[in-house]
Amino acid sequence: MNNIGRFYDQGRGVPQDYAKAREWYDKAAAAGDAVAMANIGGLYAKGHGVPQDYAKARKWWEKAAWASPGPFLPAGNLPLPGILTMPAP
Repeated sequence: MNNIGRFYDQGRGVPQDYAKAREWYDKAAAAGDAVAMANIGGLYAKGHGVPQDYAKARKWWEKAAWASPGPFLPAGNLPLPGILTMPAP
């Protein structure tokens, strides 16, 4: 599901469509996919298909970090300096 979202996010083989990307990312995130959670954070950080909102980006990046079994910072979705801290849940 996350990969289909990336196709729409990047316009690879399909017309670029951030709303469809978000739909697929949401499905993957609901299934516990940490990369999809980080990708949703990236949409908010960049304002792609959603209003730019760094607080929501941080929330999704933190979810991704807690859902990941190890250190987690996917390429292309790096947090902005000073906005990602992870207190214990």
